[in-house]
Amino acid sequence: MLLHFKCFLCFSFLDFEEFRRKTSKTMCDRLAETSDVRQKQEGKILTPGSTAEWKTITDAHVNVTLDPSTANLSLTVSEDGSEVKFTGKRSAEWPSVLGREGFTSGRHYWEVVVGEKENWVLGVSTHRDEKSIPEKPEEGYWLVRRAKKFSKSYTAVSQSGDQILKLEVCKVWGVYLDWKEGRLSFYNAETKVHIHTFEGSFPGQVYPIFSPGSKGSRSLIIH
Repeated sequence: MLLHFKCFLCFSFLDFEEFRRKTSKTMCDRLAETSDVRQKQEGKILTPGSTAEWKTITDAHVNVTLDPSTANLSLTVSEDGSEVKFTGKRSAEWPSVLGREGFTSGRHYWEVVVGEKENWVLGVSTHRDEKSIPEKPEEGYWLVRRAKKFSKSYTAVSQSGDQILKLEVCKVWGVYLDWKEGRLSFYNAETKVHIHTFEGSFPGQVYPIFSPGSKGSRSLIIH
């Protein structure tokens, strides 16, 4: 009887160890799978991830034309509405101009050539009648700004505050608006690398907004 009891304990212990090993492996596998899913989900939101996903973004390309009637007096817009440059006296820190059409739905992508410019702002705005961007924007602005006075750094600017963006020099910016999902994303259009995404919701119609700054005469070129 004692022998049988010892054997029972022995087999029970072995069974328990086998159960624990399998269970632990299953838990690890599940954690790994969960991590993979999370990374894939984040990647889908934040980066092109693949040629197919990048194509989805660029297939939403729209022709953004600048509206001269919304331009600050210190700016000059080209006849075809594809370029803007600073030509006046320094009267506004961030003189701006809007795209002709605002968006209240859908997905939209456009590109901006900033080249070697050291001062500029890109993004979207709900402020149809303002012709300059405040230094400290409140509601209704979602922007990326480059300013020489801040050591030529790139900054994401919104009501939530400023965030310094760590990246190499980017000469061609891709701007991707998914109005329904409440996302505005910025990409290096040459390398197809994601830079920054604002997430939330848009209160209504938003317009592409551009500022070539109030220094230098180089243009921003919109594709």
